[in-house]
Amino acid sequence: MRGAGPVLLLVLAVAMGMLAIGQGSSWDRSQEDQADFRSGAPVRVQATEPGMDQVARYAELPGVRDAAPGYRLAVPLSGDRTATVLALDTAHLDDHLMLREDLTDSSPREAVSAVTPKSGRDPGIRLPGDATGVRFALRATNVTGKGSRGPGETTDVSATLEDRYGLAYRMQVGDLPLDGRTHRLTLDLGPAAGPLAVTGIDFETAQVLSKGARHRIALAGIEAVEHGGDARKLTVEGTHWRTSMVSRGTDPGSGRNEPTAPKLDREPRGGTASLVYGTGFVYPMNMGYGAAPTVDVRLAVVRPKVTEIAAVATDRYLKSAGTRVGQGVDVTMGGANVRVRIADSVRALPTTGPEAGASDGTKDGGALLLDLRDLNRALADAGTDPVAPNEWWLSTAPGGDAKAAAALR
Repeated sequence: MRGAGPVLLLVLAVAMGMLAIGQGSSWDRSQEDQADFRSGAPVRVQATEPGMDQVARYAELPGVRDAAPGYRLAVPLSGDRTATVLALDTAHLDDHLMLREDLTDSSPREAVSAVTPKSGRDPGIRLPGDATGVRFALRATNVTGKGSRGPGETTDVSATLEDRYGLAYRMQVGDLPLDGRTHRLTLDLGPAAGPLAVTGIDFETAQVLSKGARHRIALAGIEAVEHGGDARKLTVEGTHWRTSMVSRGTDPGSGRNEPTAPKLDREPRGGTASLVYGTGFVYPMNMGYGAAPTVDVRLAVVRPKVTEIAAVATDRYLKSAGTRVGQGVDVTMGGANVRVRIADSVRALPTTGPEAGASDGTKDGGALLLDLRDLNRALADAGTDPVAPNEWWLSTAPGGDAKAAAALR
């Protein structure tokens, strides 16, 4: 048994080595899990610059497969707690937040899909992918009576376009004379995350002193401008429209000088859609200095109304808010109360809570995951402007994270 000692030492050495390797591997994996939980995506960009051209850039970065816009907001809860609302374009979230299997009773894919809107064509007038501009054929007519307004009067036209992420951009088109003639106004387009769709047109008119007017504005058609200047007529017939008054001017009003809400009507010379509204007027003593108050009316494509949006909540949020899966809660976001239905729960959401270094553990109220597209449509239905992304989550090909990060520097 003289050789037993060295053999035993060898066995112990091998065992210790294997144990060290196992511990090292576990430690490495733990570090990777923590890093994934803190980032939520291979590359996450915070405090992004707004703009259609900047948005188009993210998905085109080297090594990037897809990009998802995100909006992060802190909302107060009772008991001096604060919850995190994380709204993401879940349809483009390829990595499913890097959510670990042990954090959900279902699966990361199922947890994210619980808030993803059902697939289907979005309402709007779709532009071809190679369009360099969009041209609107419009007529504006004063229908109050002859000589009721001065010559040279115009209404300022802007259009709302949505990209493939559902992000809306209100862009200046030009001035439309109130002369009853058809004018073609062209909006030039730069780089965009296409395909783009026209979802609304705004008309802003200055109020005048002492005497209001009734205006009729007709949309006669829309064309896509291609490279070289050629135009392609877009199918607008059959599109359902609705009207709204965005602003009513600044004069307090006595009732009879206030603008009247726009209504759809049938324009005598045909056309795709037309609206009629009253501008109201300003009393001279209320005019003051500076620019005259304006009336802003909108012609928008009808889309299904969003009455509530689905959310995935963390266990901590359920406890802090006193709710459970299947129930609804009202959450104030973007200046409106939004009805949220808890569709699923997870133990924690990446990038949120004290585990991610994102909040104080004693005051953390948990987190909610929403779909950004659904949130913005709920805000639009509430008459509130959509929220703009304040971060982007980039999914990368194998080895692509370093390339994308380098391109962003």
